[in-house]
Amino acid sequence: MAAWFKKAAEHDPQPTLYINDYSILSGGGLDKPHQDGYFNIIRKIIDGEAPLGGIGMQGHFGAQLTPVSKLWQILDRFSEFKKPIHITEFDIDIDDEEVQAAYTRDFLTAIFAHPSIDGFMMWGFWEGRHWRPRAAMFRKDWSRKPNADAFTDLVFNKWWTNETAITDANGAIALRSFKGDYSIDVSIGELTQNTTATLTRDGLAMTIVLP
Repeated sequence: MAAWFKKAAEHDPQPTLYINDYSILSGGGLDKPHQDGYFNIIRKIIDGEAPLGGIGMQGHFGAQLTPVSKLWQILDRFSEFKKPIHITEFDIDIDDEEVQAAYTRDFLTAIFAHPSIDGFMMWGFWEGRHWRPRAAMFRKDWSRKPNADAFTDLVFNKWWTNETAITDANGAIALRSFKGDYSIDVSIGELTQNTTATLTRDGLAMTIVLP
């Protein structure tokens, strides 16, 4: 498998290459043989000096939801590789919509907090086009389910930085903000300037000069 990654990078060195597998986090986190197999495959790829850029873990959950403490334990184990981990296919296929929403909140909070997680991808959101319709966040008529509310409350409220501040005597501002892309408006008197910036794990320092 190391040769696959090397060949892919040889033909196109630009993309970051990930490996991806299922049943690592789901099923109560109890599929130890599968986890061990995945761990050993990743180790062999890295030992083979292949350009592995990150680790994917599918997030398809059913009735046997994995406790957050177990999720954290599994993520800690795979973080030994010092590679970013992406949740690649998140959905929860259960009947109880309140439990579905609560686990959406708990799962997202856990992966948001874990230092090795660097990406998250939903696996569909509308019941009319979802491979497992009851896992969707929006019903066929586009009405919201409780899990949609849980998701948007975290992403667009609790984890969203929207600040207004006044500079100090030196014209400086320091803010603690969430990572992501920002639109920044700076004004003094009648002058206003807009700029964009991206805040990464390493932080961001920038100077804005008004015309």
